[in-house]
Amino acid sequence: MMRRKNRKKWAALFAILMAAIVLLLLIMACYTYWRLDRLSENAVPFVGEDMENPGSNLIPSGQEAEANPETENPQEKTKEQVATLFKEIYHEDVINILLIGQDTQSGDHGRSDTMILLSNNQKERSVCLISFMRDILIPIEGRGLDRLNHAYSYGGPGLCINTINQNFDLDIQKYVVIHFDEMIELIDLIGGIDVSLSKEEAALYNGRFGWNLQEGVNHLAGQMALSHSRNRTIGSDFERTRRQRDILVAVYNRLLEHGGRENIFHLIDLVNQVSKMVRTNMSPWEIIALANNNINKDTDIEISLDRIPIDGTWKSQTYSGMRILKTDIEANREHLRSLIYAE
Repeated sequence: MMRRKNRKKWAALFAILMAAIVLLLLIMACYTYWRLDRLSENAVPFVGEDMENPGSNLIPSGQEAEANPETENPQEKTKEQVATLFKEIYHEDVINILLIGQDTQSGDHGRSDTMILLSNNQKERSVCLISFMRDILIPIEGRGLDRLNHAYSYGGPGLCINTINQNFDLDIQKYVVIHFDEMIELIDLIGGIDVSLSKEEAALYNGRFGWNLQEGVNHLAGQMALSHSRNRTIGSDFERTRRQRDILVAVYNRLLEHGGRENIFHLIDLVNQVSKMVRTNMSPWEIIALANNNINKDTDIEISLDRIPIDGTWKSQTYSGMRILKTDIEANREHLRSLIYAE
């Protein structure tokens, strides 16, 4: 009789323990969902595309849009949130997400310091990171010819997406705005990243910061990675965007190493840190699905890097007192569609 009572007692304690664990997991899941949901709290809305004149800002071959002299200085204009024009998805297997980087140290007063298109082909198990150079001279709706990075200053993520979609004939609907300063804590949280440095880069950082880096692969903490991404001393802006792509790939690889092995508490820490550095119009379920498909230790993802404009399609010039890249938009449009949609 006593043995039966003890058995019932332990069974009851086990049931209570399991109920407590399930409750804790539910609370953590709800908290994680809530934090992810807050990322899209102030998301830019969608509006129907103007079907009477779709793609009106496309530059035909051999032609240029007229300049708007009133828009030469974006800091004199009031920043407004422009709605994202709805676009039918061109390929059901391809997800295009525009990563918009803000560097608060740049002094650009809201301009996008970085624009990287993350194109994920789910069927082919591939990810392509494509940098759009910020100095591309391009028509911006309602503003005339201007630098591409001014679109964000004029109208936020919506106008930035619309400008790229209309000129390069893409179907971007999702965006993530990244605050690069906050990447320090995220990179430290995942234990640093491995990045390859040139001999010149290593010497620059050693002399400037007193670090002990060498040519080749180095393990960088958060502050070191941020300093590397901001490097404007060595090479042109093309090199700077290459460094930023390298860092994003390194962060992805580090997360991939941890995939499936992180405990729930570390996952919560990662979600908390990410919530500080990004805002997006992606839903929690879209974020979870994207992470599940691409950040997994058993995932075999092919990563490629590219930039716009491609070689041989641009010239560095001065326009209205600005250094710009006069770009063959049509050639780059064709390159992008071939790269992303295999056309």
